[in-house]
Amino acid sequence: MKRCPECRRDYHDDSLLYCLEDGAQLVQGSVPQPDEPATAILHAVARSAESSTREQADTIERTRIISSAQSSTQKRFNKRPIAIAAAVTVIVLAGVFGFRYFSATKQIGSIAIMPFVNDSGNPDVDYLSDGMTETLISSLSQLPSLNVKPRSLVFRYKGKDASLQSIGQELGVQAVLNGTVVSRGSDLSLYVELIDVATTKVIWSRQYNRTQADIVSLQSEVARDVSSKLRASISGDDEAKVTRNGTADPEAYRLYLLGNSFAARRKTKDLRVALDDYQQAIALDPNYALAYTGLASVYTFLSIYGGEPGSEALPKARAAALKAIEIDPSLAEPHNILGGVELFLNHDFAANERENRRALELNPNLANAYRHNGLRQAWLGHFDEALASFHHSLELEPLSPTTNVNVAWCLLFAGRTAESDAQAKVTQDIDPTFWFTEFVFFMNARVKGDHAAAIEHLARTQELRDEPEAAAFIREAFKKGGWDGFMRAALADPARTKIWDYYLAGFAIDMGDKDRAFALLNNACDKYDQFVLFLKIDPEMQPLRDDPRYADIIKRLGFPAS
Repeated sequence: MKRCPECRRDYHDDSLLYCLEDGAQLVQGSVPQPDEPATAILHAVARSAESSTREQADTIERTRIISSAQSSTQKRFNKRPIAIAAAVTVIVLAGVFGFRYFSATKQIGSIAIMPFVNDSGNPDVDYLSDGMTETLISSLSQLPSLNVKPRSLVFRYKGKDASLQSIGQELGVQAVLNGTVVSRGSDLSLYVELIDVATTKVIWSRQYNRTQADIVSLQSEVARDVSSKLRASISGDDEAKVTRNGTADPEAYRLYLLGNSFAARRKTKDLRVALDDYQQAIALDPNYALAYTGLASVYTFLSIYGGEPGSEALPKARAAALKAIEIDPSLAEPHNILGGVELFLNHDFAANERENRRALELNPNLANAYRHNGLRQAWLGHFDEALASFHHSLELEPLSPTTNVNVAWCLLFAGRTAESDAQAKVTQDIDPTFWFTEFVFFMNARVKGDHAAAIEHLARTQELRDEPEAAAFIREAFKKGGWDGFMRAALADPARTKIWDYYLAGFAIDMGDKDRAFALLNNACDKYDQFVLFLKIDPEMQPLRDDPRYADIIKRLGFPAS
């Protein structure tokens, strides 16, 4: 038991460090002495209320606490009316204080789970501290009416010395959870502290000392403990959601976290490492739905970002997403991935909309599902609706590079080039390594006729894609022959530029070769090139639109009749 030296309140929760009334540091206390009659009665009733409340599964029912305490007091003092009246008054006060005590954390409606610090002395296990942070964010996001800030917002503070007040103001949260992870050999330690932003006082803290074999159960335990401090009561269903594990195998979980860390980089070499990690996790636990979800996302990324033909990667993505849904139909993300694959692979706009809708039914806060809705609407030419969907996604994940860059290219195709450039600059500030941003700068510069800038942005795109030889070839071809010389070189030797067939078709249009352009567009369809879906909205394709072959490709791509 602990006691506040200022107000002399007793606490039976030994994990509390500070008084919830006046913020004074708690000390080890004892039952009040006989020379403190009023305080003794107050504390005794408060302890009785606390015990009664905990027996009722920690629910906060002020009336029940007071009536229970009154009943108990009447039995003790039934022959002393004056004492009864005095005691009832004290009981009411105790009920008020008890209510404030138990509802203090209930009032926390927003929290930022900051990136856990890896204090292991080995940067190679950053994936573990990051992954544990991400898992906890995902778990606590299951709680209704709790605003948990997304990964993209909190991870920008990683490694930075930001004050608690500035974090609270910038993120608009009431509480912050900090954590430190130490992983050495088979031992794993985690220290967490929940801090009230307004008072900068520690609400609760705890150290967990486990083995690596306990990492899965540790994540559930931490999620349950934190949620109990944020909420005075939590339903059985909510607790099940918060503490749910995708696997009981600690090594499968570790490989899943490792795969997530590599997949987030979205570069070909990293995606292939992530692919191997997910496959190993699945080999250890064939019913690991989250690992199948990761596998589906990586196959999709390999098609979109990694240069692997969609004809090879997308069927594998579809199979993995379907397997994840079969194992756990309650997961939203596999439906979202499946919706994208159905559009890229089968050109099925209706299936794309259906799967995205299902994803949002399962998780109304899934930012990626709103982004995918925006993509479909943009490809159909509904730019205002697309921007509304993108902005809804950004309300949930404001620092998502992919959504921000999607806004940029949507503005470009809507004819708002200056706004597109500004939005691309915002995206670049968020993540200077994201190659797609440079590619949007390339598209914008080309539309404006600034070929020198276009070439530099295209070369920079390839450098960020880890294709330095392609970047050098692009710069050299432009240096020797200008824009026309570069386009001729790219069409003559596309393997050296690493440029997609869809954009090579644009070069063929500029060179006056429509037959070559249509051949390249059909190749893009055969390869399930992601960019071919720009066909209907891309002003560069305007010279082809009066040709019957253009209508054939539009039909092949599954665009609904307008």
